[in-house]
Amino acid sequence: MNDWKNELNKFYKALQPDPIFSSKDQVTDFLVCVVTVTFEEISNELRQYAKNIKIKRYVSKVSISFEDEIAKRSVFTVSIDMKYQTISFPHTLNGTTTYTSGVKIKNRNELKKELIVAAFMEFFLSRKEKLKEIEKIRNLPVD
Repeated sequence: MNDWKNELNKFYKALQPDPIFSSKDQVTDFLVCVVTVTFEEISNELRQYAKNIKIKRYVSKVSISFEDEIAKRSVFTVSIDMKYQTISFPHTLNGTTTYTSGVKIKNRNELKKELIVAAFMEFFLSRKEKLKEIEKIRNLPVD
């Protein structure tokens, strides 16, 4: 009589792909071996133009921060959510944080240096416009 329950479970489990990150060790490996190494490479290039460059690693994320002529403080983060199997790229400019929605990780092959560099460069090149938007919001009248 319990066979139908097993069949039902088996059916739905087959629909769900195996998680890309099934352990904290896998998240740590990715953050150390891919993200931190990529941030170190970015940091080496930024040193010509920026100051106070720091890379910080936390349990499920890694951040790179720096100061330059565009912003007093820029922080770009790569964050992994094991529960939802997503990667996101929140960032902070001069103390204002913008959260991005997580992108579903479908394949471990997507998680490469090129993805991190592309997301960083999108943030890096859009900082002037984002700072203008922040100023507009700060200058809105309060009722």
